[in-house]
Amino acid sequence: MSTPTLESIQAYYDERIDGKIQDFTHANPRIEAAIQLVAEWAPPHPTRILEIGCGIGATSWRMARAWPQAEVIGADVSPASIEVAKTCFQRPNLSYRAALIKEGVLAGKFDLVVLMDIYEHIALEDRVPLHAAIRSLSSLGAAVIDDVLGLLVLAVVAAIATAADKGKALSGVEIGLTVTKAVVFVIGAIALGRLLSPHRLFLRLGNLPLRCQQFLD
Repeated sequence: MSTPTLESIQAYYDERIDGKIQDFTHANPRIEAAIQLVAEWAPPHPTRILEIGCGIGATSWRMARAWPQAEVIGADVSPASIEVAKTCFQRPNLSYRAALIKEGVLAGKFDLVVLMDIYEHIALEDRVPLHAAIRSLSSLGAAVIDDVLGLLVLAVVAAIATAADKGKALSGVEIGLTVTKAVVFVIGAIALGRLLSPHRLFLRLGNLPLRCQQFLD
């Protein structure tokens, strides 16, 4: 099976803008859960935030609104999505880049890097340069937060890789046990975060700005 080209990936996400807008206006539960995870485990006062795979910019906008003192950059490979983001989700401290994140694309360091529903879609061979880019962009002690599904996928992949290094293969039961442990960890992390978090940063504004209606026609 051949690796998708950058052009095919861009076209795939360009064609799904309407669904991304619907995710915002109808509060997609999975995305809302992932955003809550960000709100509860992000640094209390981030000064520079990067969202990799920002799509139409809804989450970047919510972070920019939650932390008005921070510079927020949303990046995505889909030029059409970035066009929507620049039109629909604007803040004085928010900007967007239509770019594939790799070393040298952005300057400076970030103390919060977010990947929302992204990591599990990245081809294995493309993850190494992404990891290098994140390392080069992350300040000391930076928080790098993936979404819930990405965390589960990462746990399974890590377990399979560890077993392979030992010359073994995971059975279906062992994979199920790994997933169960990851789910318990995520639920526990969210519960603890809700207990300790002093405020709720990501309250939604459900109405889509009128200037965005053109993208739903």
